[in-house]
Amino acid sequence: LMGFSDIFLCLWIEIQVRDYQRKTIEELTETDESTIVHAATGSGKSIIMAYLVKYYAEQLNRKVVILIYGIQLIDQFAKHLDKFGIDFGVQQGDHPRKKPEAPVQLCSIDTLNRRKETPKADLVIVDEVHRMMGRSAVKAYDKLEARRIGFSATPYLKKGFEPYFTKVIKPIGFGMLVKEGFLVAPHYYSLPKIDFNALRIKRGEYTTKSMELATVTDEVFSGVLDEFLKHDKGKPALGFCVSVYHAIRMTAYFRAHGIKCDYIDHKMPLKKRNRLLDNLVKGKLRIVFNVETLTTGIDRPAIEMIMLCRPTRSLILYLQMLGRGTRPYPMKDHVTLLDFCGNVVLHGFMEEAPPAWLKPIPKIKIPLSLSNLIVCPECGFTYRAVRGVDECPQCGHKHKKNIKKPETDLVRYKPKSHIEILAALRKIARKGRDRGYRPGYVFYKSLEELGEDITLEYCPRENKEKVYELYAPLPDPLPNEGTSHVR
Repeated sequence: LMGFSDIFLCLWIEIQVRDYQRKTIEELTETDESTIVHAATGSGKSIIMAYLVKYYAEQLNRKVVILIYGIQLIDQFAKHLDKFGIDFGVQQGDHPRKKPEAPVQLCSIDTLNRRKETPKADLVIVDEVHRMMGRSAVKAYDKLEARRIGFSATPYLKKGFEPYFTKVIKPIGFGMLVKEGFLVAPHYYSLPKIDFNALRIKRGEYTTKSMELATVTDEVFSGVLDEFLKHDKGKPALGFCVSVYHAIRMTAYFRAHGIKCDYIDHKMPLKKRNRLLDNLVKGKLRIVFNVETLTTGIDRPAIEMIMLCRPTRSLILYLQMLGRGTRPYPMKDHVTLLDFCGNVVLHGFMEEAPPAWLKPIPKIKIPLSLSNLIVCPECGFTYRAVRGVDECPQCGHKHKKNIKKPETDLVRYKPKSHIEILAALRKIARKGRDRGYRPGYVFYKSLEELGEDITLEYCPRENKEKVYELYAPLPDPLPNEGTSHVR
């Protein structure tokens, strides 16, 4: 292979490449191993992909296939390849840019699997790889038989990514991206409004019906509206809803109270979605509610407020929703997260997201540490307790000393619920890690405090060596750690 400096000399393009992007490209070109690039939303993974494609296609004369999920992302990525002057064709239905002789093929995973002819590939690049590990994707990997490089901001599949990917690269942590000004930090507000006891779980996620029962009430709508008005600064806001019915009801309620808003769902034409988002950025709308359509592929950095009006047990969905607001924008120094459904308490802070789950993980494990988490009873601001600091960094509310407030008081879960168990295990693991105890301490302390059934489900003996990694990982700190999450 060419030297690292030669790659950029040959591929010189008037698009600024950051240092960590250069190092990532260098590392990816020095090996033939199938690799996952764990890159946060807004870290510029598309630039890394474009340089790799151009290098392989133009300098090494090799065939490249880019696998994309969904027509919206295909058109978006096609525009990006055009900026780099890359010769490519699109394989997606009757797409007008069909060009089978091109060295680079931008392919819809579904179209690729339906067609008998498979394009030749020396390199397969997979965008949003956490969405591309189902049967159809695996079928495509087997057909292409080439080295794979997958990109994702949230590589957290419980079944892992092996054997199709065997290595992970994380170019830069979220805290450093904030420090360098490439992203903005979230300000977390935990403002539970829903009836958590109404929620039911099926296949690892809350059922839509139970979420509607918990969220679609005038009482909840009123609480959400009140909190929105408290935190509103006239900037664009994006709300995430349970279902189309929920989004319609939320939109109607806010409109009835004089708030200009609209909603987007998956059946809506792409042009109309983009028009509504443009109106949001231009100030013609204050809020756009949506139903599982804007978790990926949206680039609207002007958004300064995220409203989580739906609960989720999915770490991937939680981080993807929050990531829609972390891109920088003029006069924007943070993104406000209003969480009405206990998601922050369950999943933790974005800057503490765990390493990629390359291998399968034990059942029902959410490896984030929530010990020392405080939710201000006055304003709902959520932050970590700091020794010697007894007031909320946002509103100045004084917290009583020497009184332990359990994390589970923040939401109304039944005793021994999933969230209470996680909170108890995190507390035990944090104590054991800080005192230097062996991992077995967490297992036996859990037996003592939580009982055998819970311990065997959450801390199985065969996995006890990883218990600190699961329940008390060392976080990727934000700048000025030890004061607050406020920049």
